Amino acid sequence: MHRVGLVLRELLLTLGQLADVHEDPQPPENRFVSRLIMLSGAGLTGLVAYLTGGVVRVLTVALTVVAAVSVWAYYDHRTETRAAARR
Repeated sequence: MHRVGLVLRELLLTLGQLADVHEDPQPPENRFVSRLIMLSGAGLTGLVAYLTGGVVRVLTVALTVVAAVSVWAYYDHRTETRAAARR
């Protein structure tokens, strides 16, 4: 089991290095706001799932997820740097 964990860790480190090479980094304040939007969307989705039940839960969670991802994608699109937009 320990060996599997080491292999997974190495794979994640390699994938992280590949992502760093190809991505244009966001300024720290944009990255913070982007992460805050993601975490808020996840929290809101969890709260909606907790407070509802049955078919209503499925529909409200789906709508909440779509709204949260849309807000996050719109923010990232509007704050995208010119170099990243040309790719």
